[in-house]
Amino acid sequence: MSMVRDLIAAVIAAERNLDDQMMKLNSYQKSNEDLMRQITMELDGSVHSSSINMKEQLSQTQEQLRQTIGLLETAKTKLQRVRQI
Repeated sequence: MSMVRDLIAAVIAAERNLDDQMMKLNSYQKSNEDLMRQITMELDGSVHSSSINMKEQLSQTQEQLRQTIGLLETAKTKLQRVRQI
């Protein structure tokens, strides 16, 4: 029975860790969105390749953040299912 309690404690700890990571990533994503908005306003209409590249890189970062947060949410859901078994 002790092994089961240890497993449940480990699952709960992993869930808390995922929550912490998602909170950090959500904060970073918000900062990145603000930065992207500011850069877009500053570079609006620019045809320089470096300006276009910067906006594309920020956009890709946003998409990768969304995907990562989604994967972490999926992992947390699976951990919650394990805990309910």
